[in-house]
Amino acid sequence: MRKNLLGLMLLATVSAAPLVAHSAEVSAVGIDIRGSRPEDIKTVAADDPAENVNRGTYDFNVGLDKATLRPIAKGYKKVVPEYARDRVDNFLTNLSEPVSMLNSIAQGDFDQSFVTFWRFIINTTFGIGGLFDQAQYAGLERREEGFDQTLGSYGVGEGPYVMLPVFGPSSARGVVGKVVDAVTNPFNYAAMPVTLARTGSDAVNARTKNLDLIEDIEATSFDPYATIRSAYIQNTEKNVQEGRGDLPLVFRKDFNKSTNAGKKDFSHSGVLAEQKAEVKAKEAPKKAAAKKVVKKAPAKAKTEVKKEVKTEANTETKTQNTEVKKEQ
Repeated sequence: MRKNLLGLMLLATVSAAPLVAHSAEVSAVGIDIRGSRPEDIKTVAADDPAENVNRGTYDFNVGLDKATLRPIAKGYKKVVPEYARDRVDNFLTNLSEPVSMLNSIAQGDFDQSFVTFWRFIINTTFGIGGLFDQAQYAGLERREEGFDQTLGSYGVGEGPYVMLPVFGPSSARGVVGKVVDAVTNPFNYAAMPVTLARTGSDAVNARTKNLDLIEDIEATSFDPYATIRSAYIQNTEKNVQEGRGDLPLVFRKDFNKSTNAGKKDFSHSGVLAEQKAEVKAKEAPKKAAAKKVVKKAPAKAKTEVKKEVKTEANTETKTQNTEVKKEQ
C-alpha cells in the first residue's frame, strides 16, 4: 500500500510539476533562484491573504518533495557526471526557446526575439538537438521569458501570493502565466510518453540545481516558508523589470504596490515625468547657453556697429586729411 501511494505521488509530481517546461519553478519547494545564496534573499512585503492555507500547502509540498523528487535528484546528481547533466540541461533549455521567443515579441523586444530564434536554430542543428550551447560562441546569450513576466511588464499586478500543490510558489498572475506558457509550448503537444519523459526529466533537472540552496534555506532560515516566498517575489520582480525597458511608454503602468513600496515609480506618469526631467536636464545647459547668446547678441551687435562706424569715420577723416595735404 505504501509503495502504491509513493508511486502515485511520484507520478503526480512528474506529470504535473513541469507542465511549464521552460521554467525551473517546478520542484515541490524550489524556485528558479539557483546560483543565489540564502543571505542574498531579502525579506520583502508580500500580499499573502491565504497564508495559513499556503503554509499548509508548503508543508505538503515539502513532504512530497522529500518522498519523491529530493531523493531522485540526489541520486541523479551522485550517479550522473556533471558533464552529462549539463548536456541534459542544455537540451531541456533549448526546448523552452520557442516560448521565450513568443514572450519577447509580446514584450516588444524584437531584438531579443531575433536572438532567441537564432539560438534555437543554431543549437538544434550545430548543437546536436540542443545538447551543446553553440549559440553562445556567436554572442547570442540566452534570456528566459515567460508570460508571467510579459503580463508584469505591461503593468499587470502580481495579485495575491499562492503556494500551489506540487508546483510551489506562485501568484495569481503567475498561475495565468504558467497556463499560457504551457499552451503555447509546441513541445507539450507531443505524444504522451514523450511529454511525460520530457517533463519528468525537467523536474528532476530543476530540482537537482536547487538541491544545495533549498537545503541551506531549510537549515539556516528561521522561517523557510517566508524565505522561499521572498525569493520568489524578488526573482519575479527582477524578471519583470528586465522586460519593461523594451515596452512602448504607453504600456508602462503601475507595478504591484505591495512588492514595490518605496521603490522607483514605474507607472506611466512616473516614467514620463522621469524622462521629461532627464530631457530637461540635458537641454538645460544648451538653453542656458542659448539665452546668454541671445542676451549678448544685441550688445555685441551694437558694439560691432559702433566699431564699424568709428572705423569708417576715422578712414574718412584720414582720407580727407590726406587730400587736404595734397592740395596744400
